[in-house]
Amino acid sequence: MNFAGKAYLKKRNLPVIKEKELEESFAPASSQLSEANLEKFNALEEKKEVEAAPRRRIRRQRSVESITKLSLDRSLSSESNSEHDEDMEDEELFKANEEQKIGEERYHLKVDTNVVSIALGTLQQAGIFATGEPVFCPSCQAALNCYSRIINNPDDTQTWKCEFCEAENTINVENEEIPQGETLDYMIMSANQMAEANQSASEENKEIHVVFCIDISGSMCVSEAVTGKIQLKTHKKIDLGISDFDMNEQFMEGEHQITYVSRLECVQAAIEAQLQQMAVATPDRKVGIVTFNSEVSIIGDGTAEAVTLVGDKLWNFDTCLQTGIASESRMRQTIQNTKDSMVEKLINLYEGGPTALGPALVAAIGIATNGRPGSKVVVCTDGLANVGLGKLDETQDWEQAEMFYTKVGNLAKEKGIEISVISITGEDCKLSQLGRVCELTGGDIVRVSPLNIANEFASILQTPVIATQVSALIKLHRGLMFRYQNEGLIDPSTLKKELGNVTAEAEFTFEYSTRPSTELEALGIDPGSNEKIPFQTQIHFTKPDGMRCMRVLTSLQDVTDDLDEAATNVDLKVLGVNAAQRSAQLASQGEYREAQAVMRSWKRMMKRNAGEEQQHYVNYYLDNMTELNRNLNDVIEGEKLSSQDMRREELQQARNISRNDHLSHMAFRAKNASSNQKKECTIM
Repeated sequence: MNFAGKAYLKKRNLPVIKEKELEESFAPASSQLSEANLEKFNALEEKKEVEAAPRRRIRRQRSVESITKLSLDRSLSSESNSEHDEDMEDEELFKANEEQKIGEERYHLKVDTNVVSIALGTLQQAGIFATGEPVFCPSCQAALNCYSRIINNPDDTQTWKCEFCEAENTINVENEEIPQGETLDYMIMSANQMAEANQSASEENKEIHVVFCIDISGSMCVSEAVTGKIQLKTHKKIDLGISDFDMNEQFMEGEHQITYVSRLECVQAAIEAQLQQMAVATPDRKVGIVTFNSEVSIIGDGTAEAVTLVGDKLWNFDTCLQTGIASESRMRQTIQNTKDSMVEKLINLYEGGPTALGPALVAAIGIATNGRPGSKVVVCTDGLANVGLGKLDETQDWEQAEMFYTKVGNLAKEKGIEISVISITGEDCKLSQLGRVCELTGGDIVRVSPLNIANEFASILQTPVIATQVSALIKLHRGLMFRYQNEGLIDPSTLKKELGNVTAEAEFTFEYSTRPSTELEALGIDPGSNEKIPFQTQIHFTKPDGMRCMRVLTSLQDVTDDLDEAATNVDLKVLGVNAAQRSAQLASQGEYREAQAVMRSWKRMMKRNAGEEQQHYVNYYLDNMTELNRNLNDVIEGEKLSSQDMRREELQQARNISRNDHLSHMAFRAKNASSNQKKECTIM
């Protein structure tokens, strides 16, 4: 676990509550604090903190940023570094609001050092396996850890007072079973046990499957001009940075230095290059092809006749899936033996017809289920799905399509299959929907010119899945709560995240704060009075060899009620990744203004705390997020006329349907922000 800084927790100076009073008061106090009441309470607390703060004339730390709505129209990188710039901006914009009688519309957002990141790339590193089974607190499910205090009682029993919920537990552990390090692994099931449980062959006897799902609809014949005498294996020869192919040159009359290359020809050249490379680098890998237009053709490894899905079959989920699973006979041989037959099938593909993307995706997943966890499906398309399952060309299909792509993503995640989408620029594919599949399975989304497609195929195929079926349970001290979390909350201090497949770059962040004073009083605790406070993450995952494990990460973090002290040596990479992920999540939900407010709030926090040696982190954050902010402003400006009479719910629905691929792509990239590089955040 990486912490942005010390835990910033205000001391509450709570009155002491007797045990009997605590029992009587806790239940009704808890029941009265509904989610809605909790949000109102937090909003009031934030408002009091803002109102109590004096007008800013010098640069100082603050735990709440107040962002004017009007300021969000400005560029994210427009503010300078002078001490009074933010004050001047707020004053000017407030006056403008008054003059326009708009009122003081502001977003109040908490920004402090209470941010934690979990880098999942460490799952590929061998951990220290614990002796014995994990021991959990029955009250809160925290795991016994190296910071736990075990008392040996005279009657030969042992007592462990949970450091998270303070419940006293009677346990029975041998000395060698007591955790000795902050990071420990437990084997839940061996690879053979997992295979028996799933009624399948051992994963050790399977190979990674890669399935190329290729769009051959009519729009794939659209051509781009390339300067020079170039050829492709199909009809022409072209150097796409891969290799040269010997075939006939093609020129338009009078254009002796320009060749016109179709989108499909670029895809064919790029995939052939990958087949050639895999035959050398991973000769035991099994590779197949599925194509789609008005029908779906399962070509497999090219050594057998293709099977075709047409008509009503394109609307039947089970038929598409089972046909793919039953095509195992078309994936029996490895790439070192099938390369030539696959290339021949590949170069004989021709464009025509509509786009049955949904049925093809389900069939491709069916094929990939016959491989090891970590198998991949790579979809390459340039247009909108408009035939069969998951069609997106009509507004009334949107809700049903959303359920379809979520179902597909969950199926692939369960099987350990990663789905990535390469979208060719020039057409709108509704990446907001396809992106849901990639997000659920740990895959990638790339929007690219057809002439640059080869590098993107290589990047996707060279990024292995390091763990599948990954989930994380995060435990906070019972006096803390997760901040700005809507999904996965089990209780205010327990969060579960379903992560699916992860690569070495995968990372997630969360924010936390103290629970409201009324709850702390009812609980009789004051986390701010502690010198240190515990955090724990329990990660369940399946290794590439099929072994099911749990990794327990436990840390103690220093506590302070001084924000200046908390921000000393603050980790700006953690703050930047958190800001990128959270603003992108809001943008993908259609909360455009809130997303912009998050970007700007954390930018201010980072600028206040960046010394000379850290300024490049701020600049990198701005470089990556400014374009997303600008695109959001463009979208909001375009909505102003069309959405004047819309209610908020109607506007959100309209945004989901009309969101352009460029915005969806940027939001997806930011949601997958990572700080795994040594010097800078990898955001987009």
